[in-house]
Amino acid sequence: MKPMSYHVAIHFFNQEWVTISTLGRRSEIKVCVNDNHILVQNSGSNILSINEQHWNAVMERIAQLPPEERERTSRYIQGTQPHNWEKCPNRIFSPYIPAVVRYINEGKKE
Repeated sequence: MKPMSYHVAIHFFNQEWVTISTLGRRSEIKVCVNDNHILVQNSGSNILSINEQHWNAVMERIAQLPPEERERTSRYIQGTQPHNWEKCPNRIFSPYIPAVVRYINEGKKE
């Protein structure tokens, strides 16, 4: 998985919700685009609008990680382990962004 532009993601999705797997593939989230914002809905029906600043922070994190660690959810959350990301912009929704990137890289809609 490699970092990608926010605009690539904006153009990949539309206003219809698409269901994708989370990074750990244990749950599902829904993704759509509205007014040039990526909306992510988790299994608890909470929705967050991902702006370009949040997206870019996660892309920087992806770029910092070795390739073999980029798909590990724990790399995108706060915690006490050295591999956790203390400066994550959102402790719940930040791990969903790499799942969106993976989904776009796979180039399919489930």
